[in-house]
Amino acid sequence: IMLIANPKSGTQGEDPITEVRQRWPTVEVRTASSGENTQEQASAAIDEGFDRLLVAGGDGTLNAVVQGIAKRPSAIELG
Repeated sequence: IMLIANPKSGTQGEDPITEVRQRWPTVEVRTASSGENTQEQASAAIDEGFDRLLVAGGDGTLNAVVQGIAKRPSAIELG
């Protein structure tokens, strides 16, 4: 499982990325730094063999992830 998280989206002094890493250490966590970077990371999830891709962020983050996987043949699950 890979999680792509936008650390600037919706946080109010919390650190959700650290919490995910502590609770689920087997989840690969990557941070979104731009739309293009997010698309590249989503596409890389397919190349690296991940079967599930989770997204934490706003609609822009989700859109970038969808754009990154939309043209790729894959059975990756998106959540």
